[in-house]
Amino acid sequence: MSPTRPRVKSAAPGTSRTSFFSGATAMMAGVALLPVCAALTFATIEELRSAVPAASEWAHSSPQWGLAIGFLLWLSLYATTPRPIRAYVLAHELTHAFWALLLGERVSDLRVTRRGGSVRIGRRRFLVLLAPYFFPLYTLLVLGAYGVATMIGDPTPWTVWWLAGIGFSWGFHLTFTISMLAAGQNDIREAGPLPAYATIYLVNLTGLALWISAISPAHFFNIIGRTIDYLRAWGGAVCRLLT
Repeated sequence: MSPTRPRVKSAAPGTSRTSFFSGATAMMAGVALLPVCAALTFATIEELRSAVPAASEWAHSSPQWGLAIGFLLWLSLYATTPRPIRAYVLAHELTHAFWALLLGERVSDLRVTRRGGSVRIGRRRFLVLLAPYFFPLYTLLVLGAYGVATMIGDPTPWTVWWLAGIGFSWGFHLTFTISMLAAGQNDIREAGPLPAYATIYLVNLTGLALWISAISPAHFFNIIGRTIDYLRAWGGAVCRLLT
């Protein structure tokens, strides 16, 4: 098994694969998501441009820069030190298992090594296959730890460090997601490449928009509003062409 290819197994070895999308359905679903991906991309860029004039003043008074510090720290470690493959494989397989349980599937036989991993589930659903590529498990664990900390004390004096942990863990998710997808994954082929990549891009970009909103004067709901405006404009243009 390749060290860059964690995988998910079906409940019964040797059974045929069950894919959520196939053939023309996969193509139509992927094509339908492409305008949404494009609209969200343009909306995020536009909101960032509008937020630039206020960014300098805002940065001096906000602790949210801890997110950027954590993210940059992870990038430096990723580029200069041996990559923690086992930690990624563990998160990858646990995320498959978590989403399978969330959708009511049976989970067993989770295996993790530096060379790869696998988990046996009852049925491979679309979201179960793709979850590791859009669900930042370690970031959610940091957020959960912060929630616990608020119940037993006051974590606000260390807000910058908590935010650095979020930026660090999200950077871990982003860099490994990109490298794993570049290496090729069975999950993507089984889900259908076009809808899979479109879904992964859309969910991760939404997360990035939230992250940008947290560390800059940009506003997440402005990004969503701009996205809807783009889609309405494009939809209107198509309707005018067809009539």
